[in-house]
Amino acid sequence: MAAAPDHSTKTRNEESEKEDVAGTQRGQGRSRMGINVAMRYIQTEDGTVIDGYRATEMRHHARAVFIGLVDNGKQFASWGEADAMSRRVFYNEMASRFTELSYCELDWKAEQIATDTYPGWKLNWTNKEKRSRQESVPKTSHHKRLKGPESISLALTSLPGPTPKSTMPSIPSEVCSLGLFSAMPDKLHKAPASYL
Repeated sequence: MAAAPDHSTKTRNEESEKEDVAGTQRGQGRSRMGINVAMRYIQTEDGTVIDGYRATEMRHHARAVFIGLVDNGKQFASWGEADAMSRRVFYNEMASRFTELSYCELDWKAEQIATDTYPGWKLNWTNKEKRSRQESVPKTSHHKRLKGPESISLALTSLPGPTPKSTMPSIPSEVCSLGLFSAMPDKLHKAPASYL
């Protein structure tokens, strides 16, 4: 008869985690193939270690819970600074979605997921916020902010499309002397019949 799995304490499960996982591939490659490397401490009720797909689902859901906490004004520099209520929300949400996380004492499995996942999530979230803020702030030119008609003129020169007449290059004098153009670049004269 097989021995019943022991899910209760972190120390007992850490010993089983030290087993070598088959294959030499590193990073997300094994996870994509369904091989669980980082969460071998999470087991089903019958003691089977979860696969890499289930571990990935847990990490994705953990990140979604972190976003929910931020949306409610709870953002921490590290998971260690999380208040008790935020931790309870995280533990309950994770255990309600993944029953495997309830097979332990003091929610240590959910705590371990948060401890492992939060730093990377926090870094990505912070970087996304910075990019979002940079994209939402209008880019200013090197010109001083002008008020009144000058600001409209400056705004028009920065718009895409044809260059406003006031900034068009002047027509060379030798072209003007032919009588085809006046000195004003925006007015085109008809050419004399002899040129046609």
